Amino acid sequence: WTIELSKPVQEETINSDSIYIENEYGEKLNPEDFYIKASEEEPTKITIAIINNKEYEKNKVYYVVVENTLVSTEENETLEEAVKLPFIIIE
Repeated sequence: WTIELSKPVQEETINSDSIYIENEYGEKLNPEDFYIKASEEEPTKITIAIINNKEYEKNKVYYVVVENTLVSTEENETLEEAVKLPFIIIE
């Protein structure tokens, strides 16, 4: 996935506490099973990629969560509220 923000964020605020994946019960998944990277070319884009899907069950709901701990580089602002985006692993 690529998350596009309205403003660039401070790279040190992009980590597994600010962006992570939850299962349908709200439990955080192992951060070693995905990586998060800010785009150097487009500073408002953040990429999340699944490295290993052994924890992901097919046809179950998961969520990408973006906490309001990301801080913009320009005004030192945070998101007004956290964002939770659902997804399903399909065969």
